[in-house]
Amino acid sequence: MPHAGNPAAANPTTPGAGRPTAPPTPTAAPAVQPQRRPDHDGPTLTPRPAADRGPATNRPDIPSRLNPTPRPEAARPDSARPDIPSRLDPTSSNTRPDAARPATTRPDVGSRLDPTGSSATRPDGTRPDSTRPDIGSRLDPNRPDSVRPDATRPGGTRPDIPSRLDPTDSNATRPDTAPPDNTKPDIGSRLDPTGQDADHSADHPTESTPDSGRPLSESRPYDTPGGLDRTDPQHQQDLESRVPRNPDGTPQRHPDPNGDWPGAVNGDGHRAPGRDNNCLDVALSTADTYSGNPTAAAPRNDTGPDGEQGGRDRAERQLGAPFRDMGDGDQAFRRIEDQLRESGHGSQAVIVTQDANGRAHAWNVVNHDGKITYLDNQTGQRSDKPLHNGDNGVFAVALDPDRRPLPADGDTRDGSPDRPGDGTERRPEDPAGNPERESKGSAEYDQRQDKDQKHYGMEPDATQQHTRGTNEVAQTNTESAHQFLEGHIDNGQLAKVLDEAAQRAHGTPPQLGFDKKELGAKLPGFNDLSRGEQGAVVAAMGRLSLGFHEAHAVGASPEHAARPYENDPNIDRSETMSPKEQKKHVNDAAASTDDTSRGVVYHASQDFRTAGPPSGGAAPAPAHLVREHLVADPRFGGREGVYDLASGPGRGDHRPDFSGKNFAVIEVVDSDGNSRYVVDSSIPRNSVGRRPEHSEPHLGRWIDRLNENQQAGDYKVVSLYTEREPCGNKPGHAGCSGYIAERMPGVAIDYGVGYRKGVQTGDGTHADSQSNMTRDAQADLNRLGTIWARMAQAGQL
Repeated sequence: MPHAGNPAAANPTTPGAGRPTAPPTPTAAPAVQPQRRPDHDGPTLTPRPAADRGPATNRPDIPSRLNPTPRPEAARPDSARPDIPSRLDPTSSNTRPDAARPATTRPDVGSRLDPTGSSATRPDGTRPDSTRPDIGSRLDPNRPDSVRPDATRPGGTRPDIPSRLDPTDSNATRPDTAPPDNTKPDIGSRLDPTGQDADHSADHPTESTPDSGRPLSESRPYDTPGGLDRTDPQHQQDLESRVPRNPDGTPQRHPDPNGDWPGAVNGDGHRAPGRDNNCLDVALSTADTYSGNPTAAAPRNDTGPDGEQGGRDRAERQLGAPFRDMGDGDQAFRRIEDQLRESGHGSQAVIVTQDANGRAHAWNVVNHDGKITYLDNQTGQRSDKPLHNGDNGVFAVALDPDRRPLPADGDTRDGSPDRPGDGTERRPEDPAGNPERESKGSAEYDQRQDKDQKHYGMEPDATQQHTRGTNEVAQTNTESAHQFLEGHIDNGQLAKVLDEAAQRAHGTPPQLGFDKKELGAKLPGFNDLSRGEQGAVVAAMGRLSLGFHEAHAVGASPEHAARPYENDPNIDRSETMSPKEQKKHVNDAAASTDDTSRGVVYHASQDFRTAGPPSGGAAPAPAHLVREHLVADPRFGGREGVYDLASGPGRGDHRPDFSGKNFAVIEVVDSDGNSRYVVDSSIPRNSVGRRPEHSEPHLGRWIDRLNENQQAGDYKVVSLYTEREPCGNKPGHAGCSGYIAERMPGVAIDYGVGYRKGVQTGDGTHADSQSNMTRDAQADLNRLGTIWARMAQAGQL
């Protein structure tokens, strides 16, 4: 690859022998208790003690063999910077198993049912924070979450609901667990997207509030345009099997959100048809399941990008309250968390967030034993911090442990779903799913592309088209990989993988990095990712950590070699390689002396603290843009805080590479069927005495040299992931697509961002397309910068 110089809520969507072997897996470090800072919207981790990070290792200094041009130091005082004050605040460690709760009535439950209460309307967009309870009180680690023990349902246990196993049933035969609700609107009216029937007062529970014992799925708009298809019975059975059971066999109320049941709510996952824009039903099904009524989500019944027609109104009718405008950003999420903490264990909320274009997405948050957990069961994400950006509006329906709407503090206006009081409050759109990334091409993610697939209005050039005939080429949604990595920050698992990889690389002798099976065990969920998403995760870890890069680079994986760039001059390659490729296997001036990956050497020279702004008319360095992106993020303490991270963890074993060089990953299988990854970057032109190479041939030629060595194993490349699409021919290209078609025919190719310099066939100018490519590649770098900074700030690196 070439070297590169949210919402008012709408209808939600998604979205050989003798070779060293890997050491036995070390004993797992003690789990780190997540802690929450009062000035930050998500948890961080207590810095792990040295004993947990493994013995210190002395990595030999890697001299800069590439003579990188020094970047100008950014002007900043050399005076000592003040230490970042500890923002860590311990959270409650109370654990209260459901079985141990006394069957007593929670105080004030009755007040929640009082329709005359003063909390009857939604807060308007200008609500003053001065009227909110002291925010410090919710951070008190001694505050018991059990001030209102869960009341036991009358009769002791829930009656069995036979229709849970029959998702094709309309629930008409489901026995009610409460007296009939004669005031509930006619079911047919729930399908009316205009919401004209929604005249009940739904701001707080009243006599007209829907019965919380009834499943939220009973109003699904089956067999209607813009509606839902019926759920596969197997999906329902799978979910039922994952939800914990009480001694009498009934499903548990409030199952642990960190169990395996959330992964079964959306059937085959968001890549299956109709399951990337069904987030509204996924959110309602999650709320039902957490309430003790396991409900598998239904897919959408069309292939368009829109969400369920009238989905917002259906959700409000079923939940019994409108989506309240909670404000924007971090404070909006804190308001929701405050409500759930106040309501106690088992409370939850359905959330709708929106992007700048008005596309809305529905997801969930629960209070489980005093711990706040956010769930997006459409995409399989969960975290103790918000999963999606709330800068364009956060809307929520908060529910008590009995799934009844919680009143809003100090709200006295009329607040039926379709009458927002004084008319000043924003309303969410129908949720559809996560917004599509701007870098997405004309083909679907993970789908084999035709020769006419477009990026930025440009078709592939001739060699890129040819490669789509010799290889399966597909684009990967890198956002899924980024979210996967973020999901392993708070539990410390990502940092542990990076730490162990660095220790293996610096061992005496160096040990092999992780094989594919080990990564799947150490990063739960890795095996569930698509092929391209797995490659994107490995490439990202190579960027984020010099130690991980070293352990899995050319010369280190799938086996070690003393001189990884040395070609055997006695081998006749005329029968197996084109004349052009044969020239690439002639040794350059440093081939007999280089003993380390050239990409690793360049990585070791990177310091994004000193990546300065451009001089003259040049574009800003990518690392400079990453740094400025972090400076603008208030979570990292401004410029001083970011400089502290860059000059501390940013210069150690987990030094990141935020340069514009492309990272690529190949998966190789040995003769015994074992899979390993090799990750490395491109070799720049300013490397004296060394042939420049893009990342794809850099990796492929390493495997060619291994296979030519009679003592090496017989390795087969089975897949290749590259951050940018394999390039075409000149001008502006280096022929990577042609290399792949010749040397890797049949190998599956996945990439993150398009790379086109061909003929413009669509709207816009060629300059616009080039600008968009640069923008999208930088956006991915910025996301990785945030992931790295979060780990560094938490003391994990």
